[in-house]
Amino acid sequence: MKKITKDVARNFFALPLQTVLSSDGKIINKVDAYVKDSVMIDLKAEDIQHLSKVHYSGWDLDDSIFSHETGERLESLEGIDNKDFLVWFAEQIDCDVTGWDNTREFMGFERDIRAERLCEMIFNHLFEIADFTEEEQQRVRDLAESLDA
Repeated sequence: MKKITKDVARNFFALPLQTVLSSDGKIINKVDAYVKDSVMIDLKAEDIQHLSKVHYSGWDLDDSIFSHETGERLESLEGIDNKDFLVWFAEQIDCDVTGWDNTREFMGFERDIRAERLCEMIFNHLFEIADFTEEEQQRVRDLAESLDA
């Protein structure tokens, strides 16, 4: 993976929207999906292969794994939990994500809340690496809000 320099960090906030980092806490992706989405940082399969494992469905809805194609409940799925990828990515850019997993206020949404918290910490650190002015940061936030609407 490329070193995240000022120029590379700025690419995370440019259009077209990057697909490397996602705040979806329920995704389990294959290694190849992360590599494909991470061309901008030259991510290689060997960089993240160690994150891939078999994930098993739990007994309640919150811990179950569902197929994104059919919607059926799966007993297991091999791949990388997006939260594990986000933690790994944070470590690669020396982003302190201490406490990311201490959020349990909203049962049923817990995985998404944790992923959102990780993404917020990572993007704030990328702002620092990109050396954005306050004005540039505000433009990025305004753009993000307009895309969410």
